[in-house]
Amino acid sequence: MRATRIILYGGTSEYAVSVPDLAAFAKDTFGIPTEMCTSPLQQISAITSGRMLSCRVSNMYRHHADDTSEYGTGDTILYDGFCAVRTLCDMLDDTPGAFHLVLTDLLLGTYDYNDLRYHGRALVAANPCIVSLPGIIYA
Repeated sequence: MRATRIILYGGTSEYAVSVPDLAAFAKDTFGIPTEMCTSPLQQISAITSGRMLSCRVSNMYRHHADDTSEYGTGDTILYDGFCAVRTLCDMLDDTPGAFHLVLTDLLLGTYDYNDLRYHGRALVAANPCIVSLPGIIYA
């Protein structure tokens, strides 16, 4: 299905991203109406301990779905990108034709079955598409 509108979710970030400029760029580039909304990740801060925390990777060398240990306690907090997409799908408007683009301060990764470990990602391409701002820098 072709996207008929772009919904851009931004919010406060320690990274210098101008959400209005990004929305204007998307509208000019794709010719599709673009809306800006507050990030659903900010709205669920109370739920974060449950839903998003369940996406936290505790072991870089074990797939999130197979890992039964407690959440990681290291300095770097990595979230399973596809788990985050599934979690956000449940929170966002499912209007046909809407393409959701979420900017986040979470460091996202995906598990690679070839070398059996997680790799940081700048984005997880899906709908919603999640752009990891620290992933752009670190991944």
